[in-house]
Amino acid sequence: MLISKQRGISMPMILLVLVVAVVAIRTGMALVPMFVDDTMVKQILQTIVSNEELDGKSTNRDIRRLLEERLRFNNINVSIDTLEIERTRDRLTLSWPYERRDNVMANIDLVARFQHEVVFDR
Repeated sequence: MLISKQRGISMPMILLVLVVAVVAIRTGMALVPMFVDDTMVKQILQTIVSNEELDGKSTNRDIRRLLEERLRFNNINVSIDTLEIERTRDRLTLSWPYERRDNVMANIDLVARFQHEVVFDR
């Protein structure tokens, strides 16, 4: 009686490959929007002080209001509570550490931390 060697992939291995593929796709679907939004946040921060609505007399509240408007306009849901605005005579520094969370599966969350610092000379 000859025993032939198994050829191909077994059913448990097919299931394992499918599970790994689903987890990778779901993780990618959570990560990509976070990084796209972060790119928009970076662009908004770089252009916020060059806005004509703001001048040397603008308060921190004015800067926060404008930032909130631009984030809302671009449909980006990020809290600006951690935004730090530092002013000196000739320089304005916007420093913003924030994190984004997205649910991957069940009770497993994906957390991405971002840090932006933009310095404007007046």
